[in-house]
Amino acid sequence: MTKDSNVDTIKILIIEDNESDAVLVQHLLESPENSKFKCSSAESILESIELLKKESFDLVILDLNLPDGKGFNTFSQIKELVPDLPILILSGSTMKREEFRHCLDSAENYLVKGYLDSATLTETIMKALNEKKSI
Repeated sequence: MTKDSNVDTIKILIIEDNESDAVLVQHLLESPENSKFKCSSAESILESIELLKKESFDLVILDLNLPDGKGFNTFSQIKELVPDLPILILSGSTMKREEFRHCLDSAENYLVKGYLDSATLTETIMKALNEKKSI
């Protein structure tokens, strides 16, 4: 976490190709109640890799179906680049059960599009960050 005006700021990278979903997540996280979050976003694996190489983040929120990657392939490319960074999967996708299990084995949690609210999102992020700290 970075210091920003005497407050710990949690930097989150939202990797989501659907602009509406990305804006919704960012809005939920950067609401006045959640002023501790600072979000950046990317619409593809390639764009997210460029950002992850330039900036440090505390957590990634990842859609599994992007223009340049689908399912477990998307997850594994990001995890390989930042193996110690917590990743929350954000998807409404219906991927194969086996692929889904592979992602969940390594991801910190799974969030379903359409069922998000600020409190749930904040709680899930904080839980993932705390679990990473305790390892």
